[in-house]
Amino acid sequence: AAGVIDNPRSPLSYAERLEALEKREDAWRTLEPVFETTIEVNHHPFGNHGLTAGTYFLDDKDRKDLYFCHLPSSPQDNPRWVRIPGHGPAQNWSGLLISFALAVYEHDLIINVVSSEIGNQTDMQRHSLDLVLLKFSTGEYHPLARHPRIHVQRSSDVRPSVIPTVLGDNVALVVHSGENAAASLHKLFIFDWKTGHKRLQHGAAKNAYSTPVFVSPELLLVPNRALSSFEVWHLPPSHANTTPPVQILSLRLPAVSQNFFIFDLACDGGPSPFLHSIPYFLPRPFFPSPENSIIIANLRVETFKGLRSASYTLIMSRRALLDTIQQWYNFPQVQWADWGPPISRWFRVAERRTMLTPTSAGQRCALLLPDPDDMEKSIVSVADFNPHNFRRNARVTRGEEGDDHSDNGNNQEGEEEEEDEEEDEAELEILEHGGRFSGEVYMGLKCVVHNAPDEYDFDAVLMDEERLLGVTVSIRKMIIFSPDKC
Repeated sequence: AAGVIDNPRSPLSYAERLEALEKREDAWRTLEPVFETTIEVNHHPFGNHGLTAGTYFLDDKDRKDLYFCHLPSSPQDNPRWVRIPGHGPAQNWSGLLISFALAVYEHDLIINVVSSEIGNQTDMQRHSLDLVLLKFSTGEYHPLARHPRIHVQRSSDVRPSVIPTVLGDNVALVVHSGENAAASLHKLFIFDWKTGHKRLQHGAAKNAYSTPVFVSPELLLVPNRALSSFEVWHLPPSHANTTPPVQILSLRLPAVSQNFFIFDLACDGGPSPFLHSIPYFLPRPFFPSPENSIIIANLRVETFKGLRSASYTLIMSRRALLDTIQQWYNFPQVQWADWGPPISRWFRVAERRTMLTPTSAGQRCALLLPDPDDMEKSIVSVADFNPHNFRRNARVTRGEEGDDHSDNGNNQEGEEEEEDEEEDEAELEILEHGGRFSGEVYMGLKCVVHNAPDEYDFDAVLMDEERLLGVTVSIRKMIIFSPDKC
């Protein structure tokens, strides 16, 4: 019922793991931190970041190096920043670190995207875009990579925009080179990072693609801002003579009203669904279940008329999205009303003051919600999409049971919960969007939202399995919610 996977390698007994799980669920319900600490960033970040495996990653404004910090799990921990050269072990490198992708749990892997000058001044395509494959724990080239460096493209752009994501053997890249803005395309690349084989190079309209996310090891969800849709790409297993990846479906978003447009559309979802047992487990008693996790899409709706823009976070059940794709894969395009409402939940979120967007961990998502009493302020919140927790909260609210949570590890559901599930499926709610969309936007995915009891002045809020990470322009502030350090 807690939506987690037991870690058989944990040194804790079953009873100790169950107790740790109950404490964790209590902590996320109350959002009262075990401790708070501030970590100052001693270098000047450019904006690319990542949070995984209890580790926070930041680039630097010089675009040369990547820095990471193991986040604390107790007040006694002394976090420090560690530098990883963007080019890896190579010497005398003069290029730029453009972006990076992380697969620390699955492969102990960091993929750095770098740009280097390889031609002379008269060569119009003198900048090379490449992937550098590193083992996170050592900083050396990754031993599973046949080629430690994979060439992506050559262009005249020294700083192309690149958004990478990795799962299994596949790394997907959205690349936008701005050498000719009027004719430039967004490109979707897919490589087998172990062999270096380029599986796909696909062009899309200008400013179309944004941050993709793997729904499963063989399905990639690619947001298309130009068409207000999610493209679903099928990636067969990577072998020598395998079929290349192909788009199988387009899932449309709700249509925006006249004079409005989707300015930004980026996906996220953790943990990713692994292809096999994870060889790099930390000694935690349990992990969030990838199959039961959520996928989030962060949208920014802008207008030509000077009206106020709005930011939304769209949250979908990963399992339900997989079922939807299976149901509609014979149809090239599906309208929002036919697929979206039953499996989705929308939030109007506070306007972002940084490039950072909300993130999720398992069935929970960290959000900055507008304060209804003062729209200039925001509330730190965590939305919990575990159906068991939602139904339990609904029964407590109705006064049908006490605040007893001793069944967090029990997977049995009684007749009362089955009745609640039938009621859940029949109810759709309507998003209040102030006319930004052309019609009613319905949503049926249920959750319970917990608000932090204290006030914080964060520019963004991120999360992993055991902590919230509040971010301001000059400092990083961590709020830890794991009394058992699990």
